[in-house]
Amino acid sequence: MKQATLFPLSAVRLLPGVLKDRQETDRRYLVEVLDPERMLAPYYAQAELPSPPPYGGWESKDIAGHSGGHYLSALAACHAATGDRRTLERAERFVAGIGRCQQKHGDGYAGAMDKSCFEKLRRGEIVAHGFALNGIWVPLYNLHKLLAGLRDAYRLCGIAAALEIARKQAEYLLAVWENLNDAQLQEILKCEHGGIAETLISLSADTGDRRFLELANRAFSQKSALAPLRAERDELDGMHGNTLIPKVIGLAELYDASGDENARHAAEFFFDRVVNFRSFANGGHGESEHFFTPGTEPEHLTPFTAETCNSYNMVKLAEHLFEWEPRSQVMDFVERVLLNHIAANIGRKPGEFGYFLSLAPVAVKVFSTPEDSFWCCVGTGMESPMRYGRTLYAHSADTLWINHYFPSELTWKEKQFKLAMTGGFPEAETVDLKLSPAAPTRLALKFRRPGWCAAMKLAVNGEPVLTACGGDGYLILERLWLDGDRITVELPMAYRNEPLPGSDYQAFFHGPVLLAGVLPPVETGDDPAKERFGDHLKARGKTDEFPPHLIAELPVKAPHEAEVAPAMKLDWMPLYRVYEEHYGVYFRVMDHRRWQECEAELRRHAELEKQRRAATTDEVAPGFQQSEVEHGLRESCSDTGDFQLRKFRRALPGGEFSYELEIDPTALMVLQLRYWGAEWSGTQLGILVDGVTVAEQSMRTIHPGEWCTSSYPLPPETTRGKRTVRVTVRHLEGGDGGRVFHLRLIRENVSGRRI
Repeated sequence: MKQATLFPLSAVRLLPGVLKDRQETDRRYLVEVLDPERMLAPYYAQAELPSPPPYGGWESKDIAGHSGGHYLSALAACHAATGDRRTLERAERFVAGIGRCQQKHGDGYAGAMDKSCFEKLRRGEIVAHGFALNGIWVPLYNLHKLLAGLRDAYRLCGIAAALEIARKQAEYLLAVWENLNDAQLQEILKCEHGGIAETLISLSADTGDRRFLELANRAFSQKSALAPLRAERDELDGMHGNTLIPKVIGLAELYDASGDENARHAAEFFFDRVVNFRSFANGGHGESEHFFTPGTEPEHLTPFTAETCNSYNMVKLAEHLFEWEPRSQVMDFVERVLLNHIAANIGRKPGEFGYFLSLAPVAVKVFSTPEDSFWCCVGTGMESPMRYGRTLYAHSADTLWINHYFPSELTWKEKQFKLAMTGGFPEAETVDLKLSPAAPTRLALKFRRPGWCAAMKLAVNGEPVLTACGGDGYLILERLWLDGDRITVELPMAYRNEPLPGSDYQAFFHGPVLLAGVLPPVETGDDPAKERFGDHLKARGKTDEFPPHLIAELPVKAPHEAEVAPAMKLDWMPLYRVYEEHYGVYFRVMDHRRWQECEAELRRHAELEKQRRAATTDEVAPGFQQSEVEHGLRESCSDTGDFQLRKFRRALPGGEFSYELEIDPTALMVLQLRYWGAEWSGTQLGILVDGVTVAEQSMRTIHPGEWCTSSYPLPPETTRGKRTVRVTVRHLEGGDGGRVFHLRLIRENVSGRRI
């Protein structure tokens, strides 16, 4: 079923360059900053074992423990990729700690979540929402991270105890799930469950126990999400990206394990739709973690574009597709993502990882703190640099694929064949390869011709060679290779632009490198680019400032060919080199006539947005996981959904939901809620602030067929002396309408006019 096999991490070593720099920074974080015992704290707590204090951020919330699985995977991958024995020692300590927890539970359970969640499932008690199962934040997603870490500890480090712990944990799941019917299983899967199917299939392969494969296929194949893909239908609008991609990886694992051709086609269809129709210039996709409708990209250029976890998982999916059918287009995507998203969203100091990578017209990178964040993208951020070497090379019995041109060394143990690749790629056009076979070896070397390179050239021992490019996008050199043979690869790089469909927004590249236009430094006030955040939603940068535009006679290929309006100097550099600068990636490009026609209107809109931001103290996007989690969602008898490509939350009869929002204690505050005006359910909502009713909203009174915002002035006594308030939306009577699409708290300005 596989035409090519990627090399194990232990076969590849990175050499100095962009990727090596990130890998070394990450290695330092794993061995110099993080403490295995503190990472184990949530597991110890559930097993009622003594423990040190846990880390902060998400590791102090209901999702605590999810980072532990990532940490174990990162340690294992680091040992394989670098040979660092300290990471092996830490991995062994972590596995031993999980083993003690499992022994204390006595029934195979080893997780960091309240076990009562699963025991309720055993009894058929199921309350499942998008990100909560029996009152616990994504417990199956959390458990998947542990199983993945144990798998990696076994496969990459040879820690036999990890496999045994994983087997017992999976047998616990088997016992919990065995008496549940298909309808109950699908109900459970309404809650995010990550890649648990993938890890169970891997466990089946490692143990030879087909029960785990059967459990993955029966219990963790969500029909509502996967059936459209199996039918090759794109119904991705509004779906949560990192909920879906691991499920698709599960389909890929299912094909590898069972030969299910339909699963393979579904995975290939999904990859094509995301990569070729739903991705930004950096290879990332989505806004606020969700897919949106193709063709609407300009309205989604916000601080919350391109979640890093999504790209991490898309690379994992790409690995499967390449092994099935080696094609340059797959590795073109991987190169784009590695450089322009994953490497671009890691800071210069250990423990700095980005959640989203902002593609807003004026943006900053928002990095985590080393000990008080632990977002999901911190976990994948720990892993990604250790996996850089995974896709660089691949092989079959008599073929070696060179997929990327990053400085690196390959040791093909079975062939006793070594290769060293040196050069300054991606900022230099020439790459040198030195071959060191133990004996003369006949091989076909296949060199990817990048999609951005029009005239790639090869030379062997200084002599140019002519090669044909096959339909797979690779140039072939086949001969008897000798020790000391050298190959020179020239990769001429040119400037090019990539427009957003149906708009005048453009991004610019030099070769494979996505360029950022760096704005002049912030002169006054606090600079969010220099802060590190426990809450990734707190920093927006200068997103309310008038963004620079590029003015030139079209077309424009190189950004420096255009003048900048308003007049300022933009320094153009690779996005992966931006750190504490304000930058833009997408710029509106227009000729002088168009600029003269629309400048005044553009400035008016920018000023209104600036006023709105200045007035806003806090806001919540209902239905979006991170916005709700970071605002302390509490709910009973409520649900979420999508309407006209917008997410909402509503209180069902007898239910309510609430959020904690920041206020300005020195100002009069106004609460704004956004509704759809065609709600004819007769629903009556109560709007409360810290338990005090400030308004009742009848959904019959709203303008039909329009989006509308209702404003509710807050009595001064509800806000006086406070920094935060809890806003509650309560169902009072009527039907099950009352969808709320946005909540915002604003200051009432001095004139009394509400912005």
